[in-house]
Amino acid sequence: MDEIFNIKKVNITKSGPYVGLQKGKFTVLEIGGEKQWKRVTWKKPKTHALRLGANYNFKYNVLGYDIGYWFKLGRLNLTYGANLVCRTDFTTYSFGFSPTVGYKLQQFHLQTGYNFLSNPINTFETNSLFISLRYVLINERKWNISKNKKKKEDKGFFDRLKNRK
Repeated sequence: MDEIFNIKKVNITKSGPYVGLQKGKFTVLEIGGEKQWKRVTWKKPKTHALRLGANYNFKYNVLGYDIGYWFKLGRLNLTYGANLVCRTDFTTYSFGFSPTVGYKLQQFHLQTGYNFLSNPINTFETNSLFISLRYVLINERKWNISKNKKKKEDKGFFDRLKNRK
């Protein structure tokens, strides 16, 4: 539909730090950074994001690192993603992954997921099933706007030969 009306293509890149709170069996503070790429179209805009963060459980002295990816197709749809996670209580370490489903509205992102960790969960206090709310503080935004190019009409092989002379 964008091609019919010769609408410009708009790509937006946003990045910045985030703060969040993760709640499961334990309450955990999250901080990190996120970069989002959004393709704005007439139908079904696409958003992709990468994030790198750390979280800390002050009560039980458990530190975690996450690297994650999520995507969203459409304006009011759910986000789907996954994280690679590392958790430590400074004596034992646990690595794993976490599939997530969420909803993003403005700069707030509500996600829920499950941490599949390599070591048994009872070795130290960390969330397996969780819900998190993050707020991204956008401090860099880049817009790339380009026009759709109209295609030249192909007049045929013999007309192209005439134009060569």
